[in-house]
Amino acid sequence: MFSSSRMQLTSVLVRRDARLLRPHITRGLLVLALWFVAWQFADQAWRQAAGRDLLAALTFYSALGLVLAATLGFTSVFTDDWTASNLDLLRITGLSAFDLILAKSIPHAITAATLIVIQLPFALVCVTLGGVTLVQIAALAVELAVLFLLASGCAVICGVQVSAGGLSPKWARVLAFLLLGFLLFLLGVTDQMLAEVAWAPRGVPRGAARAAVDVPWLNPVSELRRILSSGFRGPPVNWTLLAHAAGTAIAFGIAGASLRSRWHVAGEDNSPTEPQPAELEAPPLWRPVVPPPRCTGNAIAWKEYYFTLGGDEMMNGKWGLMLFLSPLLLFMLVGPALDANIWGFAVLAEFVVIVGAVGSLNYTARRLWQTEIQERTLWGLAVLPLSAEEILRAKLASLAWVSIPEMIVLSVATLLPLLHGSMAGTALIGGMFASLPLVVCTDAGWRFIPASWEGLTARAKLVGVVVATWSLAGLLGGFVHPLAGLATIVLTVPLATWVALDEAARWFAWRAGEAAD
Repeated sequence: MFSSSRMQLTSVLVRRDARLLRPHITRGLLVLALWFVAWQFADQAWRQAAGRDLLAALTFYSALGLVLAATLGFTSVFTDDWTASNLDLLRITGLSAFDLILAKSIPHAITAATLIVIQLPFALVCVTLGGVTLVQIAALAVELAVLFLLASGCAVICGVQVSAGGLSPKWARVLAFLLLGFLLFLLGVTDQMLAEVAWAPRGVPRGAARAAVDVPWLNPVSELRRILSSGFRGPPVNWTLLAHAAGTAIAFGIAGASLRSRWHVAGEDNSPTEPQPAELEAPPLWRPVVPPPRCTGNAIAWKEYYFTLGGDEMMNGKWGLMLFLSPLLLFMLVGPALDANIWGFAVLAEFVVIVGAVGSLNYTARRLWQTEIQERTLWGLAVLPLSAEEILRAKLASLAWVSIPEMIVLSVATLLPLLHGSMAGTALIGGMFASLPLVVCTDAGWRFIPASWEGLTARAKLVGVVVATWSLAGLLGGFVHPLAGLATIVLTVPLATWVALDEAARWFAWRAGEAAD
């Protein structure tokens, strides 16, 4: 698993972490807090189940210490190196981005393990006070490790993304705390849904399903409460440990992919080489080398993907966000069918998801066109052996590839009203989803059209196409059937998109020619 380079880097980082003062201060503060809590319960041995009360207090402080250690430690995995510009030195070690993240995470994992071990002597005192078994102590240690895995996955993603974006390390810690709280909330909602769908016996009310079953919970906080209950007799290790370990591995993989996209693959030789004799011979002037139009269009699409729209880093961030939003999307689809009281929350969640997806598409489309205009690179595209319409199609292809996560989110949002019998909502969201190409092409044409009298006719034409399409859909949907309006959108949007694309290509060629002159 570990090569000599990985072992050497890991050994150096562990020894450096042992010489630092911060881990020792963290462990010392946790020991003092545990001693203080134990002293508070020392004179209360006469109480019933005093050991369980003491163990609950110890667990609270241990969980708080682990969350702080994971958030403060894993967010700084690459923050210091990014600030000090040491990543260039780390590249020459011959290790990949995943190896570096793993090696730099091991010292923080050792710190977390010591924080869990520290509380074991105090937990054994709880057995003496009564109300606690050794199985509960072992289960609490395992669940604290699960909580640490969840917090470390959130922290390493936020740390790498914020550090790569050039922001302050404080923002990484704030975002890690917010992301951890959001994930705990989503895991709690998922536990509630699983309890009502799969685990609750028949005849149990929906609101009391979670309290009526005794099964492992995905939410570590809920699982800690279940372990601290007096009736806990389950095994200390369950399937939630594997689920959270897999989620943490995915989080570290996303962070490694984001880091790898910012530098060349370790081991590659990107240094310039000496030109070969065949390369020094100039090609004959009467036989110019012109790439095929298809290859040129693909080159434009990949140029937009990597340099304008964020490339692999943007896609990794979107897919990672989709992974964390999957419990919320599942809740939007299944939750209202289980409990009518949470219908309002499902609608609010759907509204937030739709606004976020449409806002992301709008931002991406704006960058696609505005970058060319601001950087005055239209003349470079105009000299290619492609028409203006082919250039726009290549740019739209890169936009479509980057927008796949938003399309999936909008598709799920369209299914929600359809599953619950709201045809009007289905038609509205489906119409928005189907008309996105029209909106993007219209936006392109609007940015290229000059703000003068000669462009007034073209602007009116684009506005008229959009208004006519939506007006016809609204009339048929309001007076005939909501699905008739959706069908009108689906049938007329391709024609309207073709008109908008033709106008955008015409004025794109005009702007490119103006820039070339």
